[in-house]
Amino acid sequence: MSGLVDVLAVPMVLPSCEQHGQMELQSPGTPEQAYCGTWYRCTRCGSSKLFTSPALQRDLDHAALANVGSAS
Repeated sequence: MSGLVDVLAVPMVLPSCEQHGQMELQSPGTPEQAYCGTWYRCTRCGSSKLFTSPALQRDLDHAALANVGSAS
């Protein structure tokens, strides 16, 4: 990770559970969870929403491009 900006993924509108309303920010428990992005979850039913971090999105894009080249 090259810094805090690489792991921040803050939504413009807070996510909400379809059944219970606004979700709560879930603090990352590990550096790996922080790398994935910003998690929100419903405290009542456990449903969750991930806003992918820029660092993870770059890695996913890189992997997708590598797979496209190896698919032929």
